[in-house]
Amino acid sequence: MYAIIIGNIASLFSNLDAAKAKHWSRIEGVTQYLQSRHVPHEMSSKVRDYYEYMWARHKGIREDKMLYDLPGPLRLEILLHLAKDLLEGVPLFKYSSPSLRNILLEALVPQIYPPNVIIAQKDEYGKEIFFISKGRLEVVSEDGQQIHTELEEGEYFGNVSLLLKEKRTASVRTLTYCEI
Repeated sequence: MYAIIIGNIASLFSNLDAAKAKHWSRIEGVTQYLQSRHVPHEMSSKVRDYYEYMWARHKGIREDKMLYDLPGPLRLEILLHLAKDLLEGVPLFKYSSPSLRNILLEALVPQIYPPNVIIAQKDEYGKEIFFISKGRLEVVSEDGQQIHTELEEGEYFGNVSLLLKEKRTASVRTLTYCEI
């Protein structure tokens, strides 16, 4: 019995080590590519930090690719479970019909942004609504000097520009790594 338990634990560590090795191999490949293209070291460091965050938070797994090959009803059931807090907290989801909610839920595309990145630019036409799953952002003036407000987990933005087909009234910049 002990041998089975120890064998299973060893197998888990072996699989984790293989995934980690594959992830770090990818990082090294990207780093070499950036060096060969003479990308400044500061930019390369940002890329490496991003991949390190992805490993620490998600073990290198891309959520948008993970459930893609599941049958629609099963994928929807899992998405409903994963987005439970979003569905309960955002009026757009909370008060919509189940069929509209399901269509909107399947249209969500998870994105991860590093700190200090503008993800919505003032005077652009909005093509999406951003729902904040993790992290903190700030709404800033066009020059980025004046901070209007901060946004955090559970909040959303971009809905006014999208629904009214008007230009965005401010820019939004990440303060931390943000999962949106």
